[in-house]
Amino acid sequence: MNKKGIELSINFLVMTIFGITMLMFGIFMAQSMISKAGEIKAEIDVNTENEIARFLNTGSRVTIPNNKVEATPGETKVFGLGIKNTYSDTRDFYVVVKSNSKNPTDIKTLPASGTTREIKANEQTAIAIAAKIPNDAPAKVYIVDVTVCEEFVSQSDPPDEACDAQGKTGNVYGKPQKIYITVK
Repeated sequence: MNKKGIELSINFLVMTIFGITMLMFGIFMAQSMISKAGEIKAEIDVNTENEIARFLNTGSRVTIPNNKVEATPGETKVFGLGIKNTYSDTRDFYVVVKSNSKNPTDIKTLPASGTTREIKANEQTAIAIAAKIPNDAPAKVYIVDVTVCEEFVSQSDPPDEACDAQGKTGNVYGKPQKIYITVK
C-alpha cells in the first residue's frame, strides 16, 4: 500500500474541510453585519424623526437634533442625522464620521464613512449613526465630527479635505455637526 498517496488524500480532505469552514464563517460574518445595519436604522425612534423633520423644515440642510448623550462602557448609542436636498435635482450625498480622539479605536461608528445616499430634489432623509463605546473606554467626553458631503461634480471648485472618505471626494454640504458622548 502506498502511504504517500493516502497521506496526500487526507491532506486534501483536511484542507477542503478547512476551506469550507472558513467560507461559512465569512458568509456568517457578512450576514451578521448586514442584519445589524438594518437593526440600527429601526432604532431611530419616531420622536427623533419628528425632530429631524422640524429642524430641516426651518431651513437647516443638515441636523443632528439630540447630539449630546451620556453612556457607559460597552453601550451603543444611536443618533439621527437629517439631510435635506435643497437643490432642484437629485444629488448623491455621503457622510464622513471622524472621532476627535487620539485613539481611533475608542469609538466605532456605523455607517462607515463614505456610504452614499441618493436624495431627490427638495426631499429629506434620516440616517442612523451608531456609536459603539468599547468596554474599556476611559471616562471622558468624546467628540465625533459628522460632515455631510455631496459627491464631487464641479471641476471649477476643488474638493474639500473634510470630504475625503474611502477614495471619494466631494464638497461639504450644510454645516458640519458634532456628537458629544460623555462616558461615565
